[in-house]
Amino acid sequence: MSHERMQRMHRLQPSRSLTLITSMALILVLWACEGRNFFQPSDVIVGDGVITGAPQVEIQSPRDSAARPVGESVLIRVRVTDDSGIDSVLFGGVAFRGDADLGTDTIVPRYETKVVALVGLSVEDTVLTRDLLPLPDSTREPVSLFVIAYDTAGNAASDTTSLFIGGPKVEFLTLEDGQLIQAGLSLSLRVSAADPQGILSLRIDATGAFEESIVVSFNPPVDSTIVDTLMVIPSNALGPVELTATARNTVDVPGQDGPLFLTVVTAGA
Repeated sequence: MSHERMQRMHRLQPSRSLTLITSMALILVLWACEGRNFFQPSDVIVGDGVITGAPQVEIQSPRDSAARPVGESVLIRVRVTDDSGIDSVLFGGVAFRGDADLGTDTIVPRYETKVVALVGLSVEDTVLTRDLLPLPDSTREPVSLFVIAYDTAGNAASDTTSLFIGGPKVEFLTLEDGQLIQAGLSLSLRVSAADPQGILSLRIDATGAFEESIVVSFNPPVDSTIVDTLMVIPSNALGPVELTATARNTVDVPGQDGPLFLTVVTAGA
């Protein structure tokens, strides 16, 4: 599709375009134009050659490379900002199947789409949370969760995160991204994991300012668990550290949360 046609598409009034065609039809149109690149945000030229910034879109949860069991819904939390005001936000999840080189590539919806209409509310900065219900499909495969935001000027931008359908759901319950932790102390960790296939093990890894791994095995396997444990931070550790929690189910499919990016500071800081 030509740049001129794409520019006109991005400048459709969002509320009108979402009313005239279904959410998934919109995705298919964008896919036909740009393939997987339709997730990439861009500036749009409007008026007398003035560049107007597209919305800023950041998916906060789930984190990239997470997993969910087949048939389970997924909760998406996203932050959207735009100085001209947010018109509407589209949530969805799709799988990319086939081979583009062979002409067999196709886009397969894996979650129901949801649209949040904000036009007329003068919203410039918001955090939205929506639970997407799975569509009937038992295929274990990677999917792309996406959020596309439209502003009142007709610009569009998006963010995406990868998710594997068919693996354990894993979540850190006591840590936040960007948290400061003190050297020489014990870091309290609480991690949940769930999968109807059964969970064989849960592993927590720290890399960066210090290296540490904690492995918890389950025999027999469990459908769900919450692990409480402590990780000792060396007294000489200082600087950034990444924490990742990974669970494996009985068919050896992993699911993870993280990495969380923390910073080790000196005691008393």
